[in-house]
Amino acid sequence: MSKSKTAKIDNSKADSSIAGSSIPETVEPVHIVPDANVAVMDSPKVVNELNAAEKELIAEATELGRSYETSTAFIKDNINIVMEVAKHLHIICYYKLYRQHYNTFEQYVDDEFNYTCGRAYQLTRAYDIAEYINDRIGGSKVLTTEPQCRELLRLRIYKDDEHEDEQQTQAARLALVKKIWEKDKRAKTSVIAAAVSEKLKTLQAKRIKAKSVEKLTQEIQSTVSRVQKRLDNLLESRNWPKDELDQIKDVVRQELEKILASLK
Repeated sequence: MSKSKTAKIDNSKADSSIAGSSIPETVEPVHIVPDANVAVMDSPKVVNELNAAEKELIAEATELGRSYETSTAFIKDNINIVMEVAKHLHIICYYKLYRQHYNTFEQYVDDEFNYTCGRAYQLTRAYDIAEYINDRIGGSKVLTTEPQCRELLRLRIYKDDEHEDEQQTQAARLALVKKIWEKDKRAKTSVIAAAVSEKLKTLQAKRIKAKSVEKLTQEIQSTVSRVQKRLDNLLESRNWPKDELDQIKDVVRQELEKILASLK
């Protein structure tokens, strides 16, 4: 099935934020396109007067038989083609249909489409998240473009510093999109991007706070351990009568209560 093909350009970057995944995390930059479910203009806008250079370019396009209306109509008719490609890549990958002619999915996408494996997996993940969320919001086609999904893929919930909690991640993504959809009855890429960024800030603040509390707890435990060791040494310095030992314990208890009271 060898085919002649142009040199493959891979400008992908490793996404190291997911650990323990069997899917390569190489992601390539893609062009952002408008959402299909959003009108070209959300509300009446004032269009500034054309300058001389703009008028010249538009006149040239007219002479060439090109127009705003024709190109806009074509874009609207074909804007979801990337998600259709993503769907069929998912089918090929999930059901291992590539094994009929190739040993690996990577070989398949490389030979057949001149795609890097990272780009192919990026598309299959976009389809996965679109299917998951669309099926759970009344069957509506809420997510229809790859840029919408790609923004949501930035949102991840972790069990610890290394391992993602996939169930919590999906729940967080669904809740975010559902909130946007219920408010506007659409899910613009720009709105999703802003909501994801805000959520990530909140999660980061929580992680920092949790780490601060954990660090303080460790320091307190270490301090208490040293105090206890010091007290043990003092008490072992001689054989204390029971009544005196009880008095010492009362003093320790009172001092600890003072410390706790000061922390309120």
